[in-house]
Amino acid sequence: MPVASSAGADSRQFRAGRVVAERIEEASNLDLCEAPNRSTGLISEFAHSRGELFNRSGASYLEFKLSLAPRYPRTWLNITGGYLALIMTAVAMMVVHAVPLLPAAVAVLLGALSFGWWIHYLILFFHEALHFNLAPTKQWNDRLAAVFISPLLGFNVATFRDAHFEHHRHLGTPQDNEVSYFSALTPRFIVESILGIRIVRALVAKRRYLQHTQAPSAVAWPTLLSSAAFHGSVIGASLVAAQYALAIAWVAAMISVAPALNLIRQILEHRDFAAQSSTDYSRVVHGPVARIFGDGPLASTFGAAGFNRHLLHHLEPQISCTRLRELESFLNDTALATRLAVCRTTYWTTFVRLLRA
Repeated sequence: MPVASSAGADSRQFRAGRVVAERIEEASNLDLCEAPNRSTGLISEFAHSRGELFNRSGASYLEFKLSLAPRYPRTWLNITGGYLALIMTAVAMMVVHAVPLLPAAVAVLLGALSFGWWIHYLILFFHEALHFNLAPTKQWNDRLAAVFISPLLGFNVATFRDAHFEHHRHLGTPQDNEVSYFSALTPRFIVESILGIRIVRALVAKRRYLQHTQAPSAVAWPTLLSSAAFHGSVIGASLVAAQYALAIAWVAAMISVAPALNLIRQILEHRDFAAQSSTDYSRVVHGPVARIFGDGPLASTFGAAGFNRHLLHHLEPQISCTRLRELESFLNDTALATRLAVCRTTYWTTFVRLLRA
């Protein structure tokens, strides 16, 4: 009898969770992943309804969430892996230089692609630092970010944290300050991204935003100097060692490949398939869009630091990337499972669909 009673309670809780899911569905009308021109949806409604969410076993979502403490060793293992990949790329280029196996132009191209891929991989952990997920204390989080992540970018987490939180508050609206997805994914956009034109525009827009909001820009100067020292050391050491292809590949990765990957990734995460290229979304509401891209070598490196489950991050911004898989598993066992299933795709499918759109 007690077992039957417990099962009945669990069933009632799950049905209550389904009512919550239906309420979210009614409030958003169209799915978060497909809804243009809407500023409300799954993200905002989830924030108000998660206290009533249970899985099929009757476990409370809010109680489950308390168990999702960051796994810092896993985060730092991933960061270490990214730096090892950069070192391996450099070693491979030196081997190719010592034993000419490829034309120099091909070696530079492949080296730039590899350097750019792994630099992009590493800078995504800057995002984890923005959400205080690199260390148990906020002070150590920012110190570690300043040493291991910021020199790659030249940005300080304190400078961009408030601005990034505004992205969460205003996703899909003209007030959003991360606006790459306002642009259509066209061949011209891709070419301009590779040439560095788009990243210059993005940096200028970000600078204007920070000045307008009076963010603490002064703290960025030490970071800029450390970044210049880091990249200067890599390039200088390569030139001293007569590794000219390596130096060129590193510069190309920094000014072309990594920024282009970053801009394209943001479009894949947030651009609605129904968005019009002729519409100025800095004036017209685009609507909140986020997606889940799954696992695999491509998704887990191109979408490192939890970006491959970007929708889940927007549902729970403070949960570490090391726990998003468990979060997804729990939500898949609730009445929200069908909503999340609609949001699952792949980077390649999304790229092709947006490019055709």
